[in-house]
Amino acid sequence: MVEFLPFKGYRPSIGAGDSIADFVSPPYDVIGPEQLRELQSKKHNVTNLTLEQDADGRYHGSAQRLESFIAEGALRQDAPSYYLYDQTWEEDGVRTTRRGLVGILRTEEYSRGNIIPHEETFSKVKADRLNLLRDTETHLESIFGIYEGLGKDLDKKVDGAARLRYRYVDPDAWSTATRRSPTPPSSRK
Repeated sequence: MVEFLPFKGYRPSIGAGDSIADFVSPPYDVIGPEQLRELQSKKHNVTNLTLEQDADGRYHGSAQRLESFIAEGALRQDAPSYYLYDQTWEEDGVRTTRRGLVGILRTEEYSRGNIIPHEETFSKVKADRLNLLRDTETHLESIFGIYEGLGKDLDKKVDGAARLRYRYVDPDAWSTATRRSPTPPSSRK
C-alpha cells in the first residue's frame, strides 16, 4: 500500500490588487518565450522560481527568491493538509471535471507494483527538475498521478469539508481550475 500524507504547504497570500493569476502558470513544458516574459513580469509568479536558472544551470537564485517570497508574506504556510485541485473543461459539448488530490507520496521501488512510472521521460528534463528540488529543497511542481477508486461517498465527504480558496480560468485552455482549502504552490521539506 502506498503512503500518501498531508503536508504543510505554502500558498499565495492574495493582497489588494493581486489575483491568483499573478502566482500561477501553465506546466513549464508548454510555456513559450513570450508567455514566459509575461508570467515573469509578475514578481511572485511561480515561473520566477521554476524557470529561472543560474548561469550554471542550477537554482540557488530561485532558493533565495523563494525565501524572500516567504519573508515578504507573499506565501504563507498552512497546517498539514491535503489539497484539492479540480479542472473542468468542455470538449465537443461534453463537460468534464477531473479532480486532483495533492499530498506527499512516499517514493518506493516500482517493483512493488504500487507506482507505475510514466511511459516517456527525458533524462535532461528529470535532471533539471531534480536540481530545482535539490537547490530549493521544495516541491514547486506537482507530479501528476492517476488513481481510480476514491468513490462517490468519499467525494461527497471531501466536498462537504473543503473550502474554495482560488478559482482560475485559463484563457488559453478554456478550462476552469479551482483549488480548495487550503492551496499551496509548493511544499517545503
